[in-house]
Amino acid sequence: MEEVANKKKKFSWNNTRWQNLALFILIFLSLALHIATINNPTDTVFDEYYYTADSYNITQNMGTERVEHTPVGKLFIAAGIMAFGNNPIGWRLPSIIVGTLMLVLFYDICRRLNMKHKYAFLATMLLAFETTFFLHSSIAMLDIFMVFFSFVAFWLYLKGWYELCAVAIALSGLAKISGVLTGFPIVFHWLFTGFRQSIAKIPEGTNYPLFKRLVIKYGETARFILSMFLAPLSFVLMMPLFDWIIWGHWIDPVAQIANMGSMTKAIGFDAYLNPETGLYNAPIPTRPWEWILSPTGAFYFYGWLFNPEKYTICVLGYTSDPDYTCMLNPTTWIYSMALLPYGIYKWIKTKGSAFIFAVCWMIGTWAVWIPISIMTDRSSFLFYFLPTVGACCLIGALIIEDLIKHMNKTPSKAKRLIEKIILMVLIVGHLVAFCVLSPDKLYISIPISLIVLALTIDQLGFDFKLNYKDDDLIEEASAEIESNEERQEETMNEPIANKEYDILSIPESEFDFGPEFDDDSDCEI
Repeated sequence: MEEVANKKKKFSWNNTRWQNLALFILIFLSLALHIATINNPTDTVFDEYYYTADSYNITQNMGTERVEHTPVGKLFIAAGIMAFGNNPIGWRLPSIIVGTLMLVLFYDICRRLNMKHKYAFLATMLLAFETTFFLHSSIAMLDIFMVFFSFVAFWLYLKGWYELCAVAIALSGLAKISGVLTGFPIVFHWLFTGFRQSIAKIPEGTNYPLFKRLVIKYGETARFILSMFLAPLSFVLMMPLFDWIIWGHWIDPVAQIANMGSMTKAIGFDAYLNPETGLYNAPIPTRPWEWILSPTGAFYFYGWLFNPEKYTICVLGYTSDPDYTCMLNPTTWIYSMALLPYGIYKWIKTKGSAFIFAVCWMIGTWAVWIPISIMTDRSSFLFYFLPTVGACCLIGALIIEDLIKHMNKTPSKAKRLIEKIILMVLIVGHLVAFCVLSPDKLYISIPISLIVLALTIDQLGFDFKLNYKDDDLIEEASAEIESNEERQEETMNEPIANKEYDILSIPESEFDFGPEFDDDSDCEI
């Protein structure tokens, strides 16, 4: 027992230090890739054209022209312009900083969902080298700030800080109005898991007054519900403050919200249709189900099926020099297709907290768009899937974890080899897709991807064997200690009357009558 405990302590300390270093290297390399392309191109990319001009107007006390968008995202970009000038560095550095911080948050979210370090690291790697995420954390668009506060809200929720979580939800909506959907995954997850856990048991034999009994039993439940009501209240209260920074005077938040709603609702799919040709001017408007129906993530399956003559392009290109193409990695696309069926299956079978959260995450940030799109016909876009990319990377790491566990239980060497090849294809393929699709030059992205590949294999365990003496050894030691302690407690707590012993079969070591006394010693009864 003591030897096992010493192993646990030894490897926990040593590997925690190396795990933190590995995570730091991964995040640093991701940051280096961002910095390498920050000035390329020197012109605006896609919707940067609107947001950089709007943010520059804010720095000149000229207000904003894009009044259909909430203010926080534009203020981030304006802060970059004030600090570094009206140039690509000023435009894009806030997005890069926020995107880098999101990797730290995402790793800790995975850990709080009871994922081992190696798989939390893998999920973080998948997110860092996911093209859609990398693109939006490289350019001056509002979406990355919205998703950043979503991550903050998830992290605060998992820590049990519900009040601050509500404020983060409001800030996500204030970065971009669709950020209000951040509350859905949290509420869904709490209803499925947190509701029962929040109901406390009142100790037997207590004679508390009725009100105190209700507070003890349902206090945590009431706290969460009231916190969620705090989110819209925070939104309404903080919005005039940020508008005041932009305009220099008070603006009625209720009227502002109504104005934004009417403006965004008016932008339907027909707004992007050329009335003369009947063709879409660009491959921009997409239905929510089209975001995951093909590897490109922008294939007009629904529209093409019924009106193929209207669709000529299936990739959403932000710019071609360098290549800024809003497209999911093929591996991420696979994970997005598998998330709901596989996640729900594992949820039912194992009750794993990470699977439950991933399912709620996707339902709350993607599935809710389907009825919204059908009922309002409001145009939606491929990059609206960005808030769900984290859930896809999370389920991707969990799928790989299950593959590794299955591989190590497979007696056949041939089958293990096939499974090992599949694992390598998923991990290497993700990095290869990034090198091909990302705006970084190949002579930069390939060496960094090779370093990340080696680092990932090292964290998973060399040769993908679970014998790297990290979390598995710690977990094995902990399980042995806990098992021994549970057996001792059960033996001590079990009533003597319920024990059926054969007196002749009980070893002498089982008899414990307390301290031994010599026959000649004096003792008082």
